[in-house]
Amino acid sequence: MIYNFETLATGLPILAEINFIPYSRDLVKGCIYNAIHDWDGILGGKSAVGHGRFNMEALHAPYEQEGKAYLDYLQENQDELKAGLLDGKLGTNFVLCQA
Repeated sequence: MIYNFETLATGLPILAEINFIPYSRDLVKGCIYNAIHDWDGILGGKSAVGHGRFNMEALHAPYEQEGKAYLDYLQENQDELKAGLLDGKLGTNFVLCQA
């Protein structure tokens, strides 16, 4: 099988910025905060052979309070959220996805 991939030089700094629209819900901000905070440091594929590893440093992460609120929301609503995944309604009155 023929395949190719692109690489970045070791030590290459990459700057990424995440902005929220003014009316973004705090739960969305908290979700993104937790996703970045818990990221395992892999970007891309072939991680089993050591590709894609990087060190991430958050220069400014102002949504720690929203992150905690998001985790609290998940804990408090876990049964309803699980049911929404299982019935395909995702918390609505309509079937949004079905096997």
